[in-house]
This record gives sequence, C-alpha cells and structure tokens, in this order.
Amino acid sequence: MEDFTAGTITSQPVRRQSTLGREWDARVRQLVAEFGAGHSPELIEEMIVTALKMARDRMGIADLKLIARSRRNLLGAWLNMNS
Repeated sequence: MEDFTAGTITSQPVRRQSTLGREWDARVRQLVAEFGAGHSPELIEEMIVTALKMARDRMGIADLKLIARSRRNLLGAWLNMNS
C-alpha cells in the first residue's frame, strides 16, 4: 500500500506505554509475539491494551457495541480498499 504521509508516520519513533502494569504489559507483548504480528506489533499491543482497559473499567454495553461496530466498519473499508 502506498504511503500518503511522505514517510512522516513510519519514521516516528516507537513509544511503548505501560498502561496495565508490568505483568499485563509483558503478557500482551508475549501474546502478540506468539501470534506472529511482525508488522507494527506496538500498535497491535496498544489496541489489545485498550480493549482490556475497557473491560476493566466496565464500559457500558452500548458503548462497547458502538466501538465494535466501528472497528468492523473500518476493517471492512480497509479490506475493500486493499482488495
């Protein structure tokens, strides 16, 4: 896929944020590594951590459904653009 940012996004340094504590952060990193997410694993880790924080914070069902549907729609749009 073509980079429309002229390299400004891909050249940014990777920032790891420890948000669930050392143990959980390590478990998320291990999960992503074992799954084989070699492309931008830090971003995949961030998405997983965000989902776990939503569960921890007991986000309401309506909000969870909205986020899940939005994620599906974004993925569907990405798949259509890249097929």
